[in-house]
Amino acid sequence: MAKTNKDKARGFPCVICGGPRSNLSKANKFKICHKCFMEIRYNTSSNNRTMQRDCEICGNVIDRLGSIPACDLCRTKWYRFRTHRKLLDEAIRSNSFSNVGLKIPTIYEVGYEVTIKKKEGPKICV
Repeated sequence: MAKTNKDKARGFPCVICGGPRSNLSKANKFKICHKCFMEIRYNTSSNNRTMQRDCEICGNVIDRLGSIPACDLCRTKWYRFRTHRKLLDEAIRSNSFSNVGLKIPTIYEVGYEVTIKKKEGPKICV
């Protein structure tokens, strides 16, 4: 069954902010929502949030919007590894990694990269 004109007008998001469009506004012919239309045409400020449709980490479509622009899987990883990130950030800031106590695979999952180099011996100058 084909979509009617009303479904087409309301079904697609705003081109600028990603929010829903209504079929009662003059803005529909420009494929934008009423708030963006009023902001552009009459220079009124609106406090509508920009809706992001893709996850910044993996690129999947976001189900719900929140303060973290990430999908559900990446959002749970962000909350799960929050304490590890704080611990590693503090270790980097103070340059002391002796009592971090994290395994290397966990550090990779958090999003940090580990580089191991051979320590050079002391140079004796005569």
